[in-house]
Amino acid sequence: MAVDPVTGGYWEVGADGCVFSYGAPFHGSAGNLPLDEPNVEMSVAAHGSGYHLVASDGGVFAYGAPFWGSKGGEHLNAPVVGLAVAGAMPSPA
Repeated sequence: MAVDPVTGGYWEVGADGCVFSYGAPFHGSAGNLPLDEPNVEMSVAAHGSGYHLVASDGGVFAYGAPFWGSKGGEHLNAPVVGLAVAGAMPSPA
């Protein structure tokens, strides 16, 4: 889950990559993609321009936000458990 700093709305994301928008702009979803591993985190891009999703295998999905790369498809020693984007607005606990 992440809060849109512009509208005050929020996004929810499921383990399958489906994004649900509540009072925040919808930028896209990985819900129609066959993910190899479940989605584990969502991070808001700087200024609420979009968001990133990351799966436990390191696959990164960018929606309305810049894409800088991904570890999806590479061998990792342990699963990814979170994602932080520089300049992102933190979600309240």
